[in-house]
Amino acid sequence: MSGISRTMTLNGKSRFAAIWLMVTGLCGYFEFQRLMLARDSPAGWFAWFVEWDPETTLPFLVLLALPVFFQISGSSTRTGGETERQPKAALRTRLLCCGLVFGVSLAASSIVGLQSVKLSDGVQQETIAFYELPPAYHDEYSYLLQAKTFAAGKLSWPPAKVRPDLFHQVHVLNEHRTASRYFPWTGLWIAIFLDTGQPIIGHWLAGALAATFCYLCAAEFLRPGAALTAGLLIGCSPGLAVFSNLLLGHHPTLMALSVFLWAMIRLMRRPTVTLTLISGTALTLAMLGRPMTAAGFALPWGISFIWRIICCTEPVWIRQRIYLLASMAIPLVVGFMVLGVLNHSITGSFFRSAYQEYTDVYAPRHTYGFNNGIRGDAKQTSKVLQSYDRWAENLTWPLAMRNVGNRCLASAQWSLGIVPIVIGLASALLRLLFPPEGAQYQTRILRLIFASVVTLHLVHVPYWFSGIMHWHYVFETAPLILILVSAGLSSVAGELRRLTSAPLFCGWVICFLASAILPGWLTMDSTWGPSKIAAATSELAWSRRQFEVFHRKVASKLVTKPALVLVEEPESGPPLSYIINDPEYRNEVLIARVPETKDEICLLKKEFPDRHFYRFVPQSFALTPITVD
Repeated sequence: MSGISRTMTLNGKSRFAAIWLMVTGLCGYFEFQRLMLARDSPAGWFAWFVEWDPETTLPFLVLLALPVFFQISGSSTRTGGETERQPKAALRTRLLCCGLVFGVSLAASSIVGLQSVKLSDGVQQETIAFYELPPAYHDEYSYLLQAKTFAAGKLSWPPAKVRPDLFHQVHVLNEHRTASRYFPWTGLWIAIFLDTGQPIIGHWLAGALAATFCYLCAAEFLRPGAALTAGLLIGCSPGLAVFSNLLLGHHPTLMALSVFLWAMIRLMRRPTVTLTLISGTALTLAMLGRPMTAAGFALPWGISFIWRIICCTEPVWIRQRIYLLASMAIPLVVGFMVLGVLNHSITGSFFRSAYQEYTDVYAPRHTYGFNNGIRGDAKQTSKVLQSYDRWAENLTWPLAMRNVGNRCLASAQWSLGIVPIVIGLASALLRLLFPPEGAQYQTRILRLIFASVVTLHLVHVPYWFSGIMHWHYVFETAPLILILVSAGLSSVAGELRRLTSAPLFCGWVICFLASAILPGWLTMDSTWGPSKIAAATSELAWSRRQFEVFHRKVASKLVTKPALVLVEEPESGPPLSYIINDPEYRNEVLIARVPETKDEICLLKKEFPDRHFYRFVPQSFALTPITVD
């Protein structure tokens, strides 16, 4: 081995040793704190052995075991470096890996969906699968309304003709037109699966496709083993699996962004009009799903693409630059035109979205930017949903920085686990700062992926809410982070293979990854307690159970149909609202709020003479007939 090679190997060993010492020391600090708490508990020191921290304890033990592996293996049994450039994988192998990643992701989503939830309607108890319960968030009902609208061949519906304020559904406009406030891509995707009776299957498939394309992204510039590791980590990520069971915009958007990322990575190697058209179309769909997210995700790649269009002197770019620019721009222009038509159908303006209309009218404090509370308070009207609107804190720099910290921490916890994320990202960052020779293409892609993670966080800094589970605004960084982690762990693997024997190396790596994966999926009452999956589904199941019991009551024999159920909830909008109707307001059972006066109920009776009236009290779940004189 030459002197340069020896120096590089030594530097690699030193970098890995520094990372190992740093992470092991941090874990040891937190474990020491836990040990001191255990000492003062009634169980004494024994509590440390049976009340593990799911983020640090098991990884700490595996990290401590690494020197033992070195002692067992003795002197290095493998020498020499590995080539940084990946030989082109056989098509059959890559297809098999695609199938494996797709299957793992689909299995992970279905395992979350099949979690058992205990349900009691006050008369009997039963166990029901998590996916069979109604959605948990009002956003999900808004997306379902949007899907039903598109499935019916419409862009919006006529407005509520009688007392729109009483029929107001959270995240739905119903005065000028009835329509979801959200952008159209998610509704279009859900509409494809409406006839199955379980539209959540569409989100499971979207997650599996996203994981598969992310694997293909990694396979373009990482070694086959590292690329497959990235795909499998994405496929079994507990946070991604939980969100695949929510009818939100994240998974359809993530699917589109994964296709965009795959096309852009291939485009860097050899630009073609076909790849540019694919990336432009995928980015357009993502923009029509979650615009701010798509913009933050794609910004570094867009800058790189424009720079190559303008400055690149390679003949292949020079010959095609006009066609490449057009094939990227045309899908985006078409997408904005489609959005303009949808906007006009709902708000009457091509340039004012339903999302902006809803925010301005019903929740002005939820606007984007700093001092949102002060600006929102200046726009208060009688239509503002006070309870929902006041939920928004006024965004200041301290709150923004706290949100960034929460989002970063939750990203690590829910994408995989804090310890492997820190080690993987630290190794990947060192690889970017000290790139190996002959790895310019790989380094360039890793830098762009890292930049996408940063910009996606940056564009959400001016928003007051940290997000569902503290990370839903930066949810789409999860597969990017796991690709970076796989790249970093690939560097670690290279060093370990030089320091120990292959079987011991493989055993330690498997134990290390398992130490992060197991607490996400496996409940261990004797150590770390409920798994992350169990904790998340338990939290989400509360509101799902409430909706299910309510639906069963209004569908029971106690209700003579057609009916109008008046719910005792204020117009200001409580955290859990039962006002959910089909967009055409022709359900056998319509749901509305109880008016303030008896005279108003009489007027409603005149408007709905054929319907039987009922009163529902959410606190007691009592459903009683209303006699209208």
